Amino acid sequence: LRGAGANITALRYTHDADIGERWPTLGVTANGSLSYLDVRRGVGIDGDQYTVAGAIYLRWNGFDPAVWGKGSVSDAAVGIADRERSALLHSIGAQAVAAYYALERAKTEHQRAVAVLEAAQVTREAQNGRYTAGVGSLLELLDAEDLEQQARQARIEALMSTVTLVN
Repeated sequence: LRGAGANITALRYTHDADIGERWPTLGVTANGSLSYLDVRRGVGIDGDQYTVAGAIYLRWNGFDPAVWGKGSVSDAAVGIADRERSALLHSIGAQAVAAYYALERAKTEHQRAVAVLEAAQVTREAQNGRYTAGVGSLLELLDAEDLEQQARQARIEALMSTVTLVN
């Protein structure tokens, strides 16, 4: 998200530079030279020679359609980058909400698994008591123990999924 913001800032600077090209440019240029020709003791054939040239110019790129087009292109690039950043922000928000609800779902699943395990333990203890009293069959006791083991496994898996989501 920070990278997208930095990209927008850079694109805005580019846009400002493109708009700045539309303004006139005033410039100054100058050059000069100095020559001295000496023919034995004295001044040169034509004497000292001095040359100076200068110019002031005004350049206006505002009449160039390409310069005007660059501003609208860079403005569109800023708009696109801004929409991409907004979409990224919404995507991050959606991921945060999805992660929150996944964690809540995992916590609820863990609570349910703990409740099922407690019920399975009570059922196994009841079947064990019935088997000891000679009222229940061995098959009923084994089914209750199997149910308890499945409930333990479900509780462990629910706990692991909660821990995985938290980390």
